[in-house]
Amino acid sequence: MRAFKARHPELTSQTADSLDKARVHGATPESIGAFFQLYKALYVKHNLEEKPHPIYNCDETGFGDEPRSREKVLCQTGRKHVYQQQQTTKEHITVHCCVNASGDTIPPFIMWDLG
Repeated sequence: MRAFKARHPELTSQTADSLDKARVHGATPESIGAFFQLYKALYVKHNLEEKPHPIYNCDETGFGDEPRSREKVLCQTGRKHVYQQQQTTKEHITVHCCVNASGDTIPPFIMWDLG
């Protein structure tokens, strides 16, 4: 491995962040840019510039019953994030949180999937 890395200085090894399969294949610069173009058009169309309270951002994160892999992957030097597909497990906890642009929150929604 050392000899391979010496021949390819443009590569480095990093611990990958886990993502589910849909996000691995869907999080492209083009799809993210298209989302924000659509969002901006709706934002202006509905005159939301001075109305932050109805604008919510929701996010979810999941926790499995197996510890996260600390394996390293090869990637281009200088990359900030590297992703690998998340392994499925039998037990899973999902937490869904929402906050609006004014800073108000909705209590988190927590789901347990015991397989």
